[in-house]
Amino acid sequence: MGKNTPERHFTSAELTYHSSKPKEDKCPIVHIKEENSELKYIHPFSKIMDIKSNTIFPAPLCKVTVKDGFSKAYKPKHNHIPFDFDTVNYSKFNTVEIYIVSKSYDETFMYKWPSYDVLWQSTSIDYLTSGPKISVPFLEKLYSGPNLSHMMSTSIREFNVLFKPYYDKNVQCNSISFYENYDYVSFLATTPTQLIDGISKKPLSPIAPAFAFDLEWQLDHGESRNQLDKWKEYFDNMLFRANSCNIHKHIFQIPQFKR
Repeated sequence: MGKNTPERHFTSAELTYHSSKPKEDKCPIVHIKEENSELKYIHPFSKIMDIKSNTIFPAPLCKVTVKDGFSKAYKPKHNHIPFDFDTVNYSKFNTVEIYIVSKSYDETFMYKWPSYDVLWQSTSIDYLTSGPKISVPFLEKLYSGPNLSHMMSTSIREFNVLFKPYYDKNVQCNSISFYENYDYVSFLATTPTQLIDGISKKPLSPIAPAFAFDLEWQLDHGESRNQLDKWKEYFDNMLFRANSCNIHKHIFQIPQFKR
């Protein structure tokens, strides 16, 4: 977290993500397997979150970039969830980020967790190495008019898959980038946040963790104090962990516009 140390492995492999198995005393891990062979390589990433069917907040898995097409024909299988860049008609895309989330995830998420949702929507998965700066792809999509923010597949029985496609002019090759994601939700939820006037850019609030604004919003809209106290304890633990990492985080300013 906070360090960009890419390791590149050229292979014809498949990348598989395994959640923990407490009964077998096995931690979450990512495997890279060569085709038609035994396990060839185990990636040394250790800060991996479990994929759980009740994941409320979108959890990042990986980023896929495509510089050049392939001549090999794709043969779909029944358990595949295809994402075809050519069928996305909103814009030109060469990158897609993949997240998983619970079956209950829908548009009500953005109303219950507005600050977190803005952070998730407007930052890229590279937040894990570069901090909570608004991503260039997001700004380009914002200024070019209505664009696709993300797509969702409900094909998996246990949870849903979210795709965030965009165009990245810095793509140099076809690649799959995996990120240590254990602290992703913690760091996003505890990002120092400030509300500002969308026109004058003047501060409208003190600087506080993003979750504080969301809990205050929920309290104002009828959520029970008892439930919010539980959430606050949950996020306070995240804040302690995030602060203990001693990583500088930029202040994320959220413009407010009068309606």
